[in-house]
Amino acid sequence: QRLSIPNFLRGTGWSSAADPLEVTGAPQLVSVISFGHADDCSLAVRLMDAWRTVLSLSNMPESIDASLAGPLGASVPQSLFGLTGHIAGHARLSGGGAAMVQVSDCGASHLRQLHVVGKGGRLVVDDVNYQLFDVQGNVTDQSTEIDAKPRRFIDLVVEDWQQSIRLPKAATPLELEVEQSALACCLASLLSARTGEPESPAKLIEMQKV
Repeated sequence: QRLSIPNFLRGTGWSSAADPLEVTGAPQLVSVISFGHADDCSLAVRLMDAWRTVLSLSNMPESIDASLAGPLGASVPQSLFGLTGHIAGHARLSGGGAAMVQVSDCGASHLRQLHVVGKGGRLVVDDVNYQLFDVQGNVTDQSTEIDAKPRRFIDLVVEDWQQSIRLPKAATPLELEVEQSALACCLASLLSARTGEPESPAKLIEMQKV
């Protein structure tokens, strides 16, 4: 089982989108979909990548309400790496925004998509392409590879490794903070799935500091 996934934010789709938030404005709704097979990578790693992507566009969620479905039934594991099946999480963001993650390791072929909606329009990004719409629904910008076939998971792994080798760099303090926050969101999702109640990732970080 793989314990890593190509970083969505280093992918061709996101890297090709030039300052899309100048069109959409501040995100009011962020949605991340990440489906695939457990042989590619674990559900926990997909969840981590999904929350990392959300946090690149928003502050730490005030609360996360999540549920788990699939082969585990009502039995939610205590460890993130015991997760399998499908998990959906709704996050309440400060300032009235909302975020949704939908993640599955029983989702057949690999698929990742990011949707961002703001007052000025909508952004849709996948591993390869992006499209930017204004508020009237007109396409104002898009990838030149808009009709390109979706990449296989193994192709994305190779591309990610090649980029890491070509452009090696140490993680910045901000990137490390995002990683910590994304992990807290994963743990809050797991806890919420267990308790059936919304959970605060910020409180989980504070508990770790005690």
